[in-house]
Amino acid sequence: MTMQARDPTELLSTEGKENSAAGGNQTSATMRARRRSSSDASRRVYDSDRFKLVQSRRGSGAASPGHALQANNQDENVDMDRPVDTVPPPAPAAQKKKKEPTPQPVVPDQILEAYLDTQGYVKTRTYIKGKFLGKGGFARCYEVKCDQTGKTYAGKVVAKSSLVKPKAKQKFTSEIKIHKSLHHPQVVQFEHFFEDSDNAYILLELCRNQSLSDLMRRRKRLSESEVRFYMRQLVEGLAYLHENLVIHRDLKLGNLFLTSDMRLKIGDFGLATRLDNPEDRKRTMCGTPNYIAPEILSGQRGDGHSFEVDIWSTGVVMYTLLVGRPPFETDDVKATYKRIRANQYEFPDTVHVSRSAQSLIRGILRSDPGARPSLEQILKHPFLADEFVPTALPRTALLVTPPSCKPQSFASRHSDSDFARSTGVRVPPPPAASKRYPLKTRDENQRASDPGTSPLARSQPPAYKRDGSGRSSGISSSSRRTATHAGTAETSQNVLEAAYKSLSRFFYLQEHSSNGSDGRLSASSSAASIVAEAQKLKQIRDEAEEIQPLIPTTLWISQWVDYTSKYGIGYMLSNGGSGVYFNDSTKMISSADGKVFAYIERQSSQNPGPEPQIRYTMDNYDPALNKKVTLLGHFKGYLVDARAENDEADTLESQLARSFVLSSREVGTYTNSSDEGASQSMVFVKKWVKTRHAVLFQLSNGTIQFNFFDKSKLILSLNARVVTYLNRDGDLAVFSSSTAILTSERPDLAKRLRYAKDMLQQMVRPTELK
Repeated sequence: MTMQARDPTELLSTEGKENSAAGGNQTSATMRARRRSSSDASRRVYDSDRFKLVQSRRGSGAASPGHALQANNQDENVDMDRPVDTVPPPAPAAQKKKKEPTPQPVVPDQILEAYLDTQGYVKTRTYIKGKFLGKGGFARCYEVKCDQTGKTYAGKVVAKSSLVKPKAKQKFTSEIKIHKSLHHPQVVQFEHFFEDSDNAYILLELCRNQSLSDLMRRRKRLSESEVRFYMRQLVEGLAYLHENLVIHRDLKLGNLFLTSDMRLKIGDFGLATRLDNPEDRKRTMCGTPNYIAPEILSGQRGDGHSFEVDIWSTGVVMYTLLVGRPPFETDDVKATYKRIRANQYEFPDTVHVSRSAQSLIRGILRSDPGARPSLEQILKHPFLADEFVPTALPRTALLVTPPSCKPQSFASRHSDSDFARSTGVRVPPPPAASKRYPLKTRDENQRASDPGTSPLARSQPPAYKRDGSGRSSGISSSSRRTATHAGTAETSQNVLEAAYKSLSRFFYLQEHSSNGSDGRLSASSSAASIVAEAQKLKQIRDEAEEIQPLIPTTLWISQWVDYTSKYGIGYMLSNGGSGVYFNDSTKMISSADGKVFAYIERQSSQNPGPEPQIRYTMDNYDPALNKKVTLLGHFKGYLVDARAENDEADTLESQLARSFVLSSREVGTYTNSSDEGASQSMVFVKKWVKTRHAVLFQLSNGTIQFNFFDKSKLILSLNARVVTYLNRDGDLAVFSSSTAILTSERPDLAKRLRYAKDMLQQMVRPTELK
């Protein structure tokens, strides 16, 4: 039978019915007297110098969405990341009783909630139980979906039989009241509470990317840029809690959750408390051993604890993200507490942690609570205030370091500053007497001295050749097989140079037109130079006015993942093909159906020559390629799985495909066939470059694609004469580059085109504008 939802303070208010169900005939007064007697006895044997984790004393030990706690009832062999509510000593051997198992909720596949509508009639809502998310001492957490609204929640389920004791019920009620009152972007949103005859249900915001604990199990350690990204959000969320007089008291990786867009949210308020005024102190022993503050360990003998315990835990979180393990971790809980009391930790020599990061951690992890920095001071520390902080992280950060968080390889301070102003990305100030270094790139002619080294780690740029004519010799590899075999180092370089010159000419015209340079020339230049300049501007204007069929590119990179820490760059093309640019500069590309693949050998810069594609079938290929074929399959599998949960890739592909079909039909170039014949070569990534703000891919068919880390994209085709642009909101448009640059209709696009031009300039390094 379903029951009506009610206020959490009324939870299980029918004391008589509960006592009867337990088989007791005593009056409520007798029961309360026995509870007081038991409580007094517990206090009399209390010895705060000895510690034993008692999970059953926690009123709500449920894991919040994405984090599972494992029960462990042994005294010494304790899960160091498991929360501790109270830490009483073990009873003498003669008094020890066998611990009763904690009642676990039995959750039906369909959960019914009875509620009153606006007119007072009883209605029913149905929730469908989904996948299991985690468990704790008292609760289990599932994904649940409301049948009526279609909305999905993280459902925390607690058996009512586990809430019979007044303390357990009071703690559960306190958790609900505190969490229900909180509303902040960095706090998991409390959605709803209801109960039925067997269980109590808390519906919470579902954080689809689980917790930082799950992230660290996959990643082991995070880059400092990522740590700054998460730390700023954690401090902002914690500041909101403290402003509302709430102390969380159980901040740890498992209680910090990640939304679908990789934003951090604080969850699990099972140990939280709200102060009556800021000067209050608490003396309850609670927390998780690895994250517990030293003043909590003092218990009843000390001065109590307050907001500073959360600041301490924040320092432990930061250390753990950077190093890969908590600073005070040992195999034994008593040894861990001893190290916490002695403030005994160090930074390992095997892991690089910057001086700025160490400074902040040492400032936070001070034994004296009064000596720790405030949350405001933490945000103003140079580690968080003066260094690069990403505005967003891609979902691939669940597996690998995002490109934007790796060392900067594009040193154009002018473009960085312009782009930062237009997108809101933080850019650190340039160092004194800084040098302008060329881009670190991978192309088809680079000799790989170390196959396991990331391309950005190389100190020398690859050798380039330039076509003195300035004309592009790039040929679409899908046109005829011999074209790819005839390709040389000049092919790739000239495609980039032609694109750069095309953009440069239009920016040149735009700058001279807006500055009125003709007038200045007439005052300070010779007649010959004036005529030459006028002819040059007229030529560019005529070129800009040429009508181009605005057909978007037919092929583009729909997804990619950076795993250069081990293997290389993996990607998927819009036609369904998948490929890998390996760290040794070899490439592999498979057909859409996965039956055929091509292998492209690394070419020597000292002996550039043809770049043949060696074709194989998946059933018959050179055994020497076994490992790379396996990696190709792994990359494709990951990208296919990621795509299923990524609307962005579907949006890009569907809009580009629809736009291409419609526009190409208008000019009579549309074909419905995408089959690659035996005589055709497959399109693959010939070169890629990443900077602080974007990654550039050059395809073998001449297309150049820029994926900006704010989720906008530029795709240049026809020597950069046609621009396909997808903005941050997912809106797609196709322009001639001259229109985009010479008009003021799309300043956001013009900014990105200028950044793209500067990237290309760094790659081709032309000595003059022709």
